[in-house]
Amino acid sequence: MSLNVLFITETLVKSRTAISEAIDGKQILPVIKLAQDKFILPALGSGLYNRLQEGIDLGNLSQDERNLLDNYITDTLLWFTIGEMVISTSFQFFSKGVMQKGAEESNNPSKGQLELLERKYMSNGEFYKQRLIDYLRENSTMFEQYLQYGSGFDAIAPQIQAYTSPIYLGRRGGRRKISNLDLPYEDTQL
Repeated sequence: MSLNVLFITETLVKSRTAISEAIDGKQILPVIKLAQDKFILPALGSGLYNRLQEGIDLGNLSQDERNLLDNYITDTLLWFTIGEMVISTSFQFFSKGVMQKGAEESNNPSKGQLELLERKYMSNGEFYKQRLIDYLRENSTMFEQYLQYGSGFDAIAPQIQAYTSPIYLGRRGGRRKISNLDLPYEDTQL
């Protein structure tokens, strides 16, 4: 379910980041939605995510939900949004194709500089996302829908870890030896 209810506004993004006031909201709003779906939904799980969207839409958020939004979700979503904007605001689609924007008084950064900036913002987002996850795990009884994320293929269980690694660290879980087969627990059927 997606009500297209955003947890932060374009104005907030512009006021709390290095994003220029001149950037059109049409460029910011889709990135907020993308970051919210990519990073906040997995942290909250389907149940709590849908409840917060519904609460904002109907104007009936509890004090605990308002605190969660203001003190944990906002910072997380803000950093992930600007991390996603690094590349998307550098280019624009025209009838002739994709063009990189530029100005007379400025230089376009290199690909490496853009990637460094994106990684920095995403790292900040992961920091705040881990704070969010830790808060929810510690206070799960305050948010009824946190552990009631539903069933079915579209239900998303809340994450317990915010940080990602580009290096393969192996599968979680141990290994069980069954005869001469060495299978991970998840794939073992007895």
